[in-house]
Amino acid sequence: GQGHCDNGRCTCHLGYATRSCAVMCPAPLGRVCAGHGICNETSTGDGKCTCLTGHAGADCTTLCPGYTPSAEEEEDGLGGSGAMVCGGHGRCVQATARCACSRGAAWGHWNGTGCLD
Repeated sequence: GQGHCDNGRCTCHLGYATRSCAVMCPAPLGRVCAGHGICNETSTGDGKCTCLTGHAGADCTTLCPGYTPSAEEEEDGLGGSGAMVCGGHGRCVQATARCACSRGAAWGHWNGTGCLD
C-alpha cells in the first residue's frame, strides 16, 4: 500500500491521503499540487489541493485572472503577493479559476472577467 497500518490506524506516505491511503494527491510534472499548493494529505485528509495565491484548479496548474508570477515564484513554487489577482478587486475561486468580484459600499461594485469593470 501507500502507507502502513497498525491496529486499524494508518499512516500515509507523503502525497497520499484517506483512511486507507488509497488517494494520491495531484502531482502534475512530478510535483504535488504542481508546487503551487498544499495537499490535504495524511489518513484524515482527502487528497485535494489548496492552491497558493494566484493559482487555481484541482492541481493548481491554472493561473488566476490578472496573476503573473515572478521568475522566483515559478522557480521556488511559492505564491506571490496576489496584489493583481482579479485586479485587486476580488478573489479567485479555486474550483473555476474565475474571479468573484467585490461588491459593497466599502469595496465598490466591480465586474468583468478580471474585476476591472
